Amino acid sequence: MDYKKISQDVVDHVGGISNIKGATHCVTRLSLILNDETKYDRKALENIEGVKGVLFNSGQLMIIFGTGTVNNVYDAFIELTGVKEMSQSDAKAEGMSKMGKLQQGFKVFSDIFIPIIPAFVAAAILTGVKALLTANGLFGLEGSLACRLLGVSDKAPQKKLNMFLRWMIRRDSEVDFGIWTSFSPCDLLIPLDTHVCEVAHRLHLTRSKSYTLNNAKAITRALAEVFPDDPCLGDFALFGYGINDGK
Repeated sequence: MDYKKISQDVVDHVGGISNIKGATHCVTRLSLILNDETKYDRKALENIEGVKGVLFNSGQLMIIFGTGTVNNVYDAFIELTGVKEMSQSDAKAEGMSKMGKLQQGFKVFSDIFIPIIPAFVAAAILTGVKALLTANGLFGLEGSLACRLLGVSDKAPQKKLNMFLRWMIRRDSEVDFGIWTSFSPCDLLIPLDTHVCEVAHRLHLTRSKSYTLNNAKAITRALAEVFPDDPCLGDFALFGYGINDGK
């Protein structure tokens, strides 16, 4: 590939050296700041050897050569023309200065919000997935889809699942790992079994003897009044109280 000829072809189709105010490049594109933006010939530039595309954006003429090739073209172009070399930030600022006030406003707006659009999309997707998993009766299913995927019922208290979460989340305990530090123990449910359920009923922590998820939540709320930062701490007390037959 003759980079000197390519450079000369670029010069010829952008209005000559006198029309080039400065040049820079990124990983794939040769970017030029032109004095008169009406003098470049897009069609002719696109037909130059090695050119993969041409676009004009933010006051810059960008000629796409691709990774690796653009470095060789840029070196030959600077050697041939002797035009001012600019940093990408300088070229961006120079291009912005050639835009109208309204265009500049839209450019600033897009520079701020376009990069965070993926975050908004991801948040929307996660919200939708959460709603899909937790919606009761969806697709004719009994209970939530999450419970179906886990193979559990959303009516049973899920002792094993809540025990696992307790192990992972509770800290400063000889029996719990506490490795999921981004979660709080105050959000846990007690790992309810029939024994603890009976003891909690005897102590008037719940009005129901039912072995259900709702009852586990009710007992947890009652324990949270005593242990607000870690209601599952009361699970040990209930267990011990029952073992000692209420003594």
